[in-house]
Amino acid sequence: MSAFVGSGGTIRSNPIAATSPRSCHGYSLYELLITLALVGILSALGAGFSQLVHSASRTAEVNTLVTYLNLARSEALKRGLPTVLCPSHDGRACDAPAGDTRWDHGLLLFVDTDGNHRPDPQDPILQRHEALQRVSIKSSRRRTHVVYHPDGFSAGTNVTFTVCDARGQAQYVIVSNNGRVRVAPLPPDGRIDEDIERCPPPAG
Repeated sequence: MSAFVGSGGTIRSNPIAATSPRSCHGYSLYELLITLALVGILSALGAGFSQLVHSASRTAEVNTLVTYLNLARSEALKRGLPTVLCPSHDGRACDAPAGDTRWDHGLLLFVDTDGNHRPDPQDPILQRHEALQRVSIKSSRRRTHVVYHPDGFSAGTNVTFTVCDARGQAQYVIVSNNGRVRVAPLPPDGRIDEDIERCPPPAG
């Protein structure tokens, strides 16, 4: 409580300046419960949004890969020449084989005019795709490229691409010998029993 000097030199107390005992108080139990509930709701919404982002990234790259494969097939049929889709860091040459074939470092689609499965100066480039950030794509080390012949068939055995998002969840893009492309939640045999069909665990 403060004081001031009034008329006549008397000292009086100042009740307005006194601190009210009700001016400082803690949170009630009700307020704490409301706060905790809001934090829980916001955390759940954040986790759900993160799941949506991962799923959307994976779906977008699956669709891009399917688009390139279908384009390779249609261009081979239209031009009467083989087309090749291969992994490519620089968008100019196919990557050399090194372990499992990684397709998330970049893609290159070209017309293979001389049939050597390499992009030469005379080979028209149809599409380039840059490296991915949130998705990884791999296939067997034996399948370093996909070739479509002028009859629309894909050379060699079936090829399966494992598309993994940052959560470690996968989708599979499967190309049959007749050149048809399909997307599936499991490999062709229905079992995830090979390393190439598994995604790495999520970081952290």
